[in-house]
Amino acid sequence: MTIEQVIVRQVSLPLSVPYKLSQLTMREFTPFLVEISDSKGQSGFGEALVVPGYTNETVESSWQLCCELAKAIIGRNQTRPSLLQAVQFHRVSAQPALS
Repeated sequence: MTIEQVIVRQVSLPLSVPYKLSQLTMREFTPFLVEISDSKGQSGFGEALVVPGYTNETVESSWQLCCELAKAIIGRNQTRPSLLQAVQFHRVSAQPALS
């Protein structure tokens, strides 16, 4: 089964009650949603919410990484373990260590 399409979106989900954290109060969640479709018509979804201040990640750099990885896996065989390992490597290496 070959990955034929990857769609990366960022959505805005307003909260009915603000979500208070130690560093900020969130009035909406803006997660990334990823949909991956294969050559057999199967689809899968994933999501990630980047909360500035919890890690050194930024929304912008995380968006860029999602888009780069989406382009990198189109046309690849989804059953290959090396593909999953490559995505995990990029994901881990994109997160700088906290000091």
